[in-house]
Amino acid sequence: ENTCVSVTLGGDQYGKMVEVPWAMRAMAIPEYEAYLRDELAARLGHVLALDVAKGSGTDRITGIITKLLAEANTPQVKDYTALTYENLTTAMSLTSLFNGARTLYVNEETYWLDLMGLKDTVGRPLFFQDPGISRMNSAFGVPVKFESALANGEILVGKPQHGYVLNWQQDLAVVSHDKISCLHTEVVGWAMADGHPTTTKAWALLRKN
Repeated sequence: ENTCVSVTLGGDQYGKMVEVPWAMRAMAIPEYEAYLRDELAARLGHVLALDVAKGSGTDRITGIITKLLAEANTPQVKDYTALTYENLTTAMSLTSLFNGARTLYVNEETYWLDLMGLKDTVGRPLFFQDPGISRMNSAFGVPVKFESALANGEILVGKPQHGYVLNWQQDLAVVSHDKISCLHTEVVGWAMADGHPTTTKAWALLRKN
């Protein structure tokens, strides 16, 4: 049965600034300012991703894992000691309420130490690299995406199209402004957004003990 979910979204500001002295800018190669812009964008992107995963919801984006851990008896969270094939199939089953594609999120250490050595029930490697695309695929056909916001040993499985809404009031922008009196340039990255899980049933979390 279809149900409607009401989610109230506000706007949370994210910003970072770097001050570049004119003397440094004069000595820098032309690519330096472009590097600063890219670095600010990457750092802001990480902060936003961290909040989508674990934001408190108090003057911040509400995180997926925050909501999963707040549920009574945490039905969508399972712990493991040594990752097994059955751990992953359990996580997949916990997200079976909605039709649609799943995505599996891990950080790089978890991928290489926990997932890459995993085998199915007949001893075949479960995860392999697809050279045609810039991601890793599982034997389940579920794409794996690297997410640095997750801790070592955390494996988040979900259907984001059903389980999360993110509202951008201001897309990520990087601007610069010369401060003549101080002889420096301010390079500022800024964005404004809010997000909230729409249902926990679209997500499952595996945690390493």
